[in-house]
Amino acid sequence: MNTGLQRLLLTATCFAAGWLGTSAFWKEPPPGVTDRTIPLAAATAATSAPSASRLDALFATVSRASGPGAQVRAALELAAALEPGEFETAMSRALELPANSAMTLFTSAAVLRWTAADPAAAARWCSGNAGNLVHDVVRLWTERDPGAARAFMDSLAGEKGRSARAGYAEALADTDPSAALEFLRRESRDGEPRAALARLAQRDPAWLLENAEALPASRRSDARGAAVRVMAQRDFAGALAWSAQQPDREALVQGLMKNAASTEQALAAFHSMPGAWREAKVWELGSFLERQDDALAALRDAPGLTPEMRGHLLNSVGYAAARSDPAGTAARLQEWFPEQAAAWAGRAASAWHEQDPAAARAWVERLPEPARTAAQKGLEQAEKFAAPAAAATPLERLQAKAAAGIYSGSEDALNLSPEERARFLSQSAQGELPQASTVIRAIQSEWPEDYARWIAAEPAEESTRDKLPEFAGAWAGEAPDAAAAWVQSLPAGEVRSAAAAQVAGQWSALDPGAAQRWVDSLPAGGDREAAQAALAAQAGP
Repeated sequence: MNTGLQRLLLTATCFAAGWLGTSAFWKEPPPGVTDRTIPLAAATAATSAPSASRLDALFATVSRASGPGAQVRAALELAAALEPGEFETAMSRALELPANSAMTLFTSAAVLRWTAADPAAAARWCSGNAGNLVHDVVRLWTERDPGAARAFMDSLAGEKGRSARAGYAEALADTDPSAALEFLRRESRDGEPRAALARLAQRDPAWLLENAEALPASRRSDARGAAVRVMAQRDFAGALAWSAQQPDREALVQGLMKNAASTEQALAAFHSMPGAWREAKVWELGSFLERQDDALAALRDAPGLTPEMRGHLLNSVGYAAARSDPAGTAARLQEWFPEQAAAWAGRAASAWHEQDPAAARAWVERLPEPARTAAQKGLEQAEKFAAPAAAATPLERLQAKAAAGIYSGSEDALNLSPEERARFLSQSAQGELPQASTVIRAIQSEWPEDYARWIAAEPAEESTRDKLPEFAGAWAGEAPDAAAAWVQSLPAGEVRSAAAAQVAGQWSALDPGAAQRWVDSLPAGGDREAAQAALAAQAGP
């Protein structure tokens, strides 16, 4: 993405954040509204039937707007203009909007206003159409009606259920801390409690530390870490000294280092660790320092670092700095760390090559040994990655990576079109795209229907068939009904029976009653026997 477009999208996003907070957007919110409370004015308005002609005109205004920035503003004005009876119809037409930030921001803004007017309807729509918004809808709904929000949350499975539970816990943390802690204590399913714990810590870190003992062990650790981080915002030295005396000091100090407000604080936390422990955590210090503008100067002046530690840190910090200022970083590295050139030269050369290959090569030629040899290896690696980066399409990028022997990551799957995903799966099955197993798993996770259609359309290789039960189980963890229907479409045999067992086991973890009803509906035979055995194993002795 070019720099101009990045600036435009950033401007549009910042504008949206400001616009969503105006009284014009919320239609005169009541007094006392906070930055996390949805005004309820719309909820008391008389519901009117959606006017097709009115919506036509509003949507047309967005389409006629000139440029992404104007389209974003028009889309937000459209969201602000919707009446209570128009939300569902308008949301069904969201795909008519320009395929840029306008459509995304309209969907988010309209759903939040819809939640203010009719949270149950908004939640139902999100669960079927925009699972990424379930978290916010449940959080806002819980602030108004915890019981109804809880009932809806309990009806969800998989990632949507996890998102809903996180939103529910965060709302309780804001409105009823004791209830939030009790929910986190009793909630046995997996979820993401950190945001709720962070809110509880901001309210009163001492209270959270005192009451964290009631939580399960993993969440107790998260709670104590959240409380200590808030303490550190007020008194870092005091929080660090207290943490170093605790039984769980390793986790607490490590959290302080990762969340430090400055390089000085991160180094203080790092040096408070015992020697062997410090050596094991040097890579985490490097991850922190990569984000700091003064990291190289801090490494030059930092006491207590062994040559091995400094070399490891220079490897990561030098690369990060060279990506933004290759010439200046190269000069500082040569001046400040000449004896550790082998640690930083290759990475610095690779980063410089990304910006200006000719300048990078000229710099490498001027380096003395052993820096030159290390830097030349860095250039070779950079040139190896250059072809995939220059590919015209996401699929061509994957093909170029395979040709260069580079492993592909899950992020490579996100940019593939449905047609490219099908071609990619076919090429992978034929052995044309090695090192791409991560992309296949990402497709199975994000687009299970696409993967299932591909399996049905093309004869799968034996190695692929052997992995179908695992795929069926993973899909069942998100959408058990769909996974169960797909399993029954497979050819009869051991693979289908194993897949049925995986679905039954995963479904039972989410809804034992529904899983049992599905197993009972299966014809007598291997599939039913395998699925019933999985249910028995899930139930335990």
